[in-house]
Formats: sequence, C-alpha cells, structure tokens
Amino acid sequence: MKKFFYPDHAAIIGVSDKSSNLGKNIIINLMEFGFTGSYEAVGREGGMLFDKPIYPSVLDVPHELDLAMILVRAELVPDVAEMCGQKGIKRLVISTGGFSEYRPERKALEENLLAVCQKYGMRFIGPNCLAVVNMENGLFLPFSPYRSAKWKKGPVSIISQSGGIAMNLSQHLSHHKIGVGKVASIGNKLNVDEVDLLQFFLDDPETKIIYMYLEGLPRARELYEMACAADKPILIHKSNTSDTSHEISHSHTASLASDDTVVEAAFRHAGIIRVQNFEEAIDCIKMLSLPPLKGNRLACMACGGGGSVMAADEAGRNGFTLPAFPRDFLDWLEERGRAKVITVTNPIDYGDLYELDLHIGALERMRQLPGIDAVFYDICYNEEWEKLVLSEGFQMLFDYLSRVNESSEVPVIVRPNLGDLELWESVNRRITAPVFETIQGCFHAMRKVREATQARRISKPIATPTISTAPTIDTILQDAGRQGKTFLDHEGYGILKALNISVVKQQLVQRKDADAVFETNISYYPVALKALGAEMAHKTDVGGVRLNIRDEKELSAAMAAMVADERLTSASGYLVQEMVNEGVEVIVGGKRDPQFGPVVVIGLGGIFVELFADFQLAVAPVDMTTARHMIQSLKGYPLLKGYRGGAPLDIDFLSKIIQRISDLMANFPSIREIDLNPVRVFPQGEGALVIDCKVFL
Repeated sequence: MKKFFYPDHAAIIGVSDKSSNLGKNIIINLMEFGFTGSYEAVGREGGMLFDKPIYPSVLDVPHELDLAMILVRAELVPDVAEMCGQKGIKRLVISTGGFSEYRPERKALEENLLAVCQKYGMRFIGPNCLAVVNMENGLFLPFSPYRSAKWKKGPVSIISQSGGIAMNLSQHLSHHKIGVGKVASIGNKLNVDEVDLLQFFLDDPETKIIYMYLEGLPRARELYEMACAADKPILIHKSNTSDTSHEISHSHTASLASDDTVVEAAFRHAGIIRVQNFEEAIDCIKMLSLPPLKGNRLACMACGGGGSVMAADEAGRNGFTLPAFPRDFLDWLEERGRAKVITVTNPIDYGDLYELDLHIGALERMRQLPGIDAVFYDICYNEEWEKLVLSEGFQMLFDYLSRVNESSEVPVIVRPNLGDLELWESVNRRITAPVFETIQGCFHAMRKVREATQARRISKPIATPTISTAPTIDTILQDAGRQGKTFLDHEGYGILKALNISVVKQQLVQRKDADAVFETNISYYPVALKALGAEMAHKTDVGGVRLNIRDEKELSAAMAAMVADERLTSASGYLVQEMVNEGVEVIVGGKRDPQFGPVVVIGLGGIFVELFADFQLAVAPVDMTTARHMIQSLKGYPLLKGYRGGAPLDIDFLSKIIQRISDLMANFPSIREIDLNPVRVFPQGEGALVIDCKVFL
C-alpha cells in the first residue's frame, strides 16, 4: 500500500488546459499542497499546462512512473489501465465513476478492468472515488480544488467509501485543531479495500488514530481480527444498517443476532469505537487526542448551580463517579470565595471564584488529587466581560488550557459554555487544544473512548481451539447429513454431552415404540413430555410440550394425547425429561453470521430473553475472560452475582458453557445455529443444566 501514499513519480491521466477540466484541478492541488515527488500530466489532446507538457499517452512519458491517477470516461478506463500496465506502473487510483454503482450492466467494465490489472500485477483504489491524500508529502489527488491553508497535518488517517465524507471530515478535523494525516477514498473498493488499507495505517508511524466510513463489510472477519490485535484506536461509522439476511429466524439465538446487532457486538468486543455521525466522530477523536483516562473518577468545575447539576447528570448517565474532595482542598477553595454563599462540592460551582488565576489554581490542584482520573471544566465566557474587566486573566486562562494536556497524565477536558456561535469560534481560536461544543457530546465521547480502551485491553484474536471429542461430534453430524437432516433435536444433547455440558435427565422414545414408555420405570417425576421432529422447532406452538407430569398414569395419558393429535403427526419420537424448576434461566446460543462467521450469545430470561432484551454477543471463538465479561455486561448480572442476599450463581460453569459452544461453532461450520434455552444456572459450585437444545445445520 505504501506507493499509493508515497509515490516518487506520478501521472495524472485525463488532463487538459480547459477551465472545466477536473484533471487540471488535481495538478493545481499538487502545486498548492507542495507535493514533494514529481508528476506529469497526460491527456489525449496534448498541449501545455503551467509550463509543463501534457503527454498524449502515458506511454509517451519519458521516465518511469509508480502511480497513475485516472480520471477519464468509464468506458476508456480498461484501455488506459492497459497502457499503464505496459508502462510498468503498479499502482492506480481510479477516480472515474459510472461503473456498476451507476448501472448493473456496467459490471462488464469492472471485470475488464480487473482482468487487465491482474495481467500486469497492478493494484488499484476505486473506481468511483475522490482519491488519495498524504499531508506528509503533499500528495493531494482530489479533483476539486482545495486551499492548503484550510488543512492541518495531524494524527488521524481516514478510509472512506464516500469521498465527500472523507473530505468534509478532514476539513472539520483541521478546523478543530486536530488535523489529518492520510486519506483514502475507496469508492467501489473493487480491488483495494478497507482491510488492505487498515493494515497499512496500523503499521504507519505517522497514523495515531484511524477513522473509517463503511457501507458494507465483505471482509468483516478479517477486519475484526485486525482490530482485536491493534494498538491504535479505530473509529468506524458503519452505515447501511438495515438487515441483509432474509433467513427465517428459527431460534431465539438467530432472532437476537440480527445483522447490525452482530456488527455492534463485534465492534464493541474488538475495541472499535462505533460512531453514528460527524459530531460524534469529532468528539471521540478530540477525546482520543487528550491524555487517556485511566479510570472513571472525575472532578468537575461548572458555572452556576444549573451547570453543576448538568455535569453531575451527564457523569452519572455515562458511568462516571464524582468522588468527594479532601477537606484541605475544600478549605482552600472556601477561603478564596468572594461571597461565601456557595457550598463547595464535586462538581464545583465556581460562581463564587471571580479571579481567573484561581480557576487555574483549582484545576491544577484537582489534577493532582490522588483519586481523580480527569477534570471537566465548563468555562463561561463573555466577550464584553473580557473587554471590561478580565482581558489579561482570560488570556492567561486560555494559554493554560492550551498547554495543560501536553504533559499531563490527567486530562483537563474543556467545554466553553456559550450561547453564541461567534463567541464559541472566538474561544476555539484562542485555545489551541481541542474543546467540546456540548456537555452531552463531551461525556458521551468520554464514555465511548473509555469503553473501547477497556475492551482493547482484553480483546485479542484467538486461534480456533481443538476439541478432544471432535470425532464423536463428527459422527453425530455425519449421521444427520446422511439422513438429510437440517434440524437436530434429541441428537443435539449428544453433542452437548460430548462437550461435557450437563443436560437434564431424559429418555428418548421413538414413535414406533411409543407404547414402550408405559413399561419404563422413570424415577424422576415430575417430568415433561416433548414431541420431536424437523417441524417441531417451536414445540409449544403446536401443542408438542406437556409439563409437570406427576406419575406414570399421567405420562401414559399425555403420550396417548400426543399420538392422537393431528398437529403432531410428523413427530419422529418423544422425549421424557425431568422437570427442573430451580436456578435462574438463561439462554446460550451460537449462530453463523454471514459477515463475521460464528458468534455466541448469552441472555438472561430464558424464553423471555427477547422481551427483556438483556443479552450479549461476541464473535467466536471466545476465551474464559471474554465469556465472563459477556456475563458481567448483562443488565441482570446482579441477579447472577447474588441479588439482595441471594446465593451467587455458578458463573464459572456458565462461562465454560459459553466457551464450549463458541469452540463448537468455530470448529464445525455445518452448524448454522445452536440454541440452549433454557439453561438453568444453580448456586456457585453446583453447575448448570441445559433443559432444551436445538441445532440447525
């Protein structure tokens, strides 16, 4: 990927000296941004541009080239690529639109282009893209003219399917004093895609933060694994979020693991910061440009009681705590208050501290308190007040806020509390560090960045583990395949036993031997009776489940009723299971996602899990650490931990079930879904039992 950003000799193809020519704008941009390499203009009509020749063909350029920027009509692109191949160029950026994104029948043009590039071993970005930028060497290939004064070199590199979003975000980041390093607009991503570029940016020493705008994730699994191993923050705006899967959800697991839900979970566990819009992206990038938060303990200063309450509300809403200040610090503040009418707490209402040097002193002291991880400062500012009274004080404060985060381990996070856009711009210009526009956006960004940082500490790619009993599971699956089965009912319990997952006591009765149940001496009443069969995935809906059968007489009657029930004529057999009412009901499942591959799910509530919407997903395979983290992330985790004096449940055993189902999904691609629902979890040390199991192939 390096030559896309660091070419020594580039050609811009599609240039003329006409005022409306877009290729001409690319030459202007290279001059404006001071490209340090050499470049040549190529256009069929030839001529001169800015005292340099326009070569009629790339083959006419008298020296070697390592990058070509192509901006000609779509139908000409394969032929131009052919000439680039003959010239020995190995990297192309194809800005031209009008391929399959325009009309499906133009897919043939893309196939021709791919064939040419494969023939010559060329890689290309695009087509239908706005091009490539590298602020380090002045490579600036968009076909719209830009002013270098509006762009700032910075630590953020951008990968975007939308050229407009890439350019707009770059200018916003420059305006907010963060800046941009490299930009790749990838358009149709017919050859080079986000995964190729992500690896390059992860290795690029100039890139510190990576932002991606993506509409599709064709290599989602690779992206996820790279993010898990990454040591740089990654932000992704994944749009186009409607479900792409049209399969019927056969199980609770499949229903919970909808397409975008899996994307959300995968990003969260990989430590990817998912953003929904420009404002959220900019706030999160600002937060990432400050010293990292080591914990969730904040000290806050705000102007007035209302501002203090708002800060406290946002802190609580986003999972931050406001520790009480030590007495000596409170005494220091109270001694310096003018009116002596405001009680000093955290957040501090600094309406009683009029001298701005006291604000600096308070911020410095808060940064150095042992129990504080960050300081939030909601600064009130009035231009007329500055002119009349405190111009020197404000300048001193602005200088302090501009430099305080350069060497501090405890960030000072600044939000100007202003009601006027011009005032905000005035403060934004005078404080050279990033400042936040809204208190809500600021705290939301703090939370998202902190959660992603925590996730990156535990996320890591995990190799597919081996299963010692894999031959047993293989036999079960192969037998099902020979019989043409796509749904396993009682056979699923055999898979669970092979995984050393405890299942409820049960006895299988084949349909032809239905009378045999009356002769069986079952010692574990009460029992449940369940009909089995490919059409019995949702047994309760068709009368295929009878519960709390107390003795052999009731069992005989229930069996006779099921045999006679017209809705159950397709039943292949029956399962008699011990009734278990103790423990807390959870669901554990797995699904094969079309984008990310195998995923696992844990949810609280058993058959009511969708109603409660209390579940967690992760991409498989997962280790015990991730399995425990999934459980601890449930809203109902206190119930499992031991609620209101209740006994803590066997979370270790539940974690093992999650891990083993994860291993199963990772090792056996023929399994589309597995649904353990309910699983009853017992007190610590007593394990858990699977009550019902469904497997779909």
